[in-house]
Amino acid sequence: MMIPLWGRPEVVRLFVERMEANFPPYAEFMPYFILSPDDPNLDALNHIIDGYEFTVHQNQPLGRKLNLGMTDALELDWDYYMGMGSDDVWTSLMWDLYNPLLDENCPFFGVKSLYAYNVLTDDARWVEFYNIDMTDTLTAIGPGRFMRRDIVEGCMPLWNDAASFGMDGYSSGKIWHNLQLRAKLIENGKLPVICDIKTATCLTGWHEFDDLSEPVDPAWVKEVFNINPLALKNLRNFDEFHDAVLKVSYRTRTKREAFDKVNDAFQGQTGEKRFISYESYKTTVSKKFKR
Repeated sequence: MMIPLWGRPEVVRLFVERMEANFPPYAEFMPYFILSPDDPNLDALNHIIDGYEFTVHQNQPLGRKLNLGMTDALELDWDYYMGMGSDDVWTSLMWDLYNPLLDENCPFFGVKSLYAYNVLTDDARWVEFYNIDMTDTLTAIGPGRFMRRDIVEGCMPLWNDAASFGMDGYSSGKIWHNLQLRAKLIENGKLPVICDIKTATCLTGWHEFDDLSEPVDPAWVKEVFNINPLALKNLRNFDEFHDAVLKVSYRTRTKREAFDKVNDAFQGQTGEKRFISYESYKTTVSKKFKR
């Protein structure tokens, strides 16, 4: 699994936690991360992925970053490439669906639908769509795609070296152009296999799902995919910390209880409290809004 990283250490931390909780039961699994030297969160990301294989390349354009990362990855020993973003999480159901296709040595496959969760608005959707490739043919979604090694080798560079968008459609088109091969679709319907987590920093905006999705219960999505929204917020940022306290307070008896929950979440992210007391937090709120 090759995973490009940029910023959002709180999201990457969740990704790694969920990945480690859902390793495939029947195969050796090699996470391979692509860091960027200009990432302001590079030290934090290095700490989160400590112990895993990684390489380092400039973040932009994304296509070049992926191609260079894959060139490095081809020096390693593996049978299948799996694509996944650092803001995607999955359940063990994914491996149940993939096992038969791996057993039959299927060259290229992926699922048809996913769930999406918006951290900023606490909304969730079920999304069923295909990415359009260079032949205007519909193909599998990007997260969770599997490609056999010989397919990758026969299509390098697999992504558009000069672009930062449309990676999935371009790679599908490249595979068709070079090998006349299309992805085998797994009709997963509303089975909760993969969830795409949306924050303020995303290539695919929430509005792009408008015509392709239907609303679902966000509480159900969070439970199924084991998503803790507090763990996904940048609680170093006061506005996000304060917003989290306000939202949590709707589910607690007092705002102090909500503050304690958010402050504890920050300690889980950083090892220290964000505020030493509820009173110091209230003082900061008062000063900020007075300005």
